Amino acid sequence: MKKICFIVWFLFLFTLTVLAADAEYRFTHNDHDTLIIGEVIGKTDRLEVHVFDYVVGEQDLNQEHPKKQLRPEEVWIEYADETPFKEGDYLIASLNQKGDHFVVAWGIYKVDQPDKSTLSIEAYTPEVSERLTKFVNHDGRDTAFDISDHTASKTHIQEGGDIYQKESAGVSRMALVAIGLFLFLLLFAGYKLVKK
Repeated sequence: MKKICFIVWFLFLFTLTVLAADAEYRFTHNDHDTLIIGEVIGKTDRLEVHVFDYVVGEQDLNQEHPKKQLRPEEVWIEYADETPFKEGDYLIASLNQKGDHFVVAWGIYKVDQPDKSTLSIEAYTPEVSERLTKFVNHDGRDTAFDISDHTASKTHIQEGGDIYQKESAGVSRMALVAIGLFLFLLLFAGYKLVKK
């Protein structure tokens, strides 16, 4: 029984890296009140941002009760003092409304320009930057994800019938992670019962 628990635990460790994609999945599946592209026009204890554009993913996290996507023209974002943003910086932010201002929901990143069809996002890794940039550049249409061996890809069929590969964020193993965790806990509980 110890060997089985150890094997399940060992296999579970290799799936944990996928959990980091949860925020990316929520970022691309409308699990926020708004996803804005804007310019920092003021900075005090909050960031004042003029909004240029919005991104709405084609798929909602909760399809039965999708969140209504707000379209504010200007937002005040509650953010820590050590924010890397300064006046004149462009950003993309996943936000939830909290009274008269907004709070960061699933990420806030610098972008090089406000045009969503050509901007580039500066996320915490080059891979995440590329995936989120492609999501935004395609106006939220690419939200299906798959990961294998630390590479993410999605096969698309273009209008002309051509097939090409496209990188994307990965979360398709989330169910596997949940099942692995459940089996590990079940085996661990069974081991404890047998030991008694």
